[in-house]
Amino acid sequence: MLAAQRVCPQRPTHIARVEVLRAAPRRAALTCRAALKVGDSLPDFTLETDTGAMLSSKEMVRGHGAVLFVYPQACTSGCTLQASAFRDNIRAFADRGYAVYGMSADPPAAQAGWKAEHGFPFPLLSDGSKTALAALGALGPDGGIKRSHYVVAKGGQLEDVKPMRRFSWQLGQLRRRLGADSLMAAAALAAVAD
Repeated sequence: MLAAQRVCPQRPTHIARVEVLRAAPRRAALTCRAALKVGDSLPDFTLETDTGAMLSSKEMVRGHGAVLFVYPQACTSGCTLQASAFRDNIRAFADRGYAVYGMSADPPAAQAGWKAEHGFPFPLLSDGSKTALAALGALGPDGGIKRSHYVVAKGGQLEDVKPMRRFSWQLGQLRRRLGADSLMAAAALAAVAD
């Protein structure tokens, strides 16, 4: 029997560090935008999804609200936990009229493999240029991606904007805010993901 091949490649850390150092000056210019706040409109952008289709921010909120979570890199343990938490709670968001989307700078092919490996039922958006991420205020001073989430009302107005240092706790708060959770379920989720 053949061993299953891992979809997400192992990344040598020393190579990743060199790539970050080389790219930092270009990415730093993208961080000069102010962070979004509640009441702002979702910025206009169109990105390629994991399926190769193009999706605009306007389409994301046409007919329903959206929960957009941003993660630093597909195929990493922390981002897999974050995306899995949204996968495991997608019904609660859908029941409240919100579609879920994920976004990172990973290429669509990497997003597609990661999605297939973990069964994520939502579109994963690829922002290789990081222009949409910068417009969202999701880039740090070094050009790195800040784990965060954005709750957007139908039509495009931001209802919640949060960096996600402890994403499991904040996911519980987000579910409670949307009326989609009990304290016991949020505590159980936090215990598992942290």
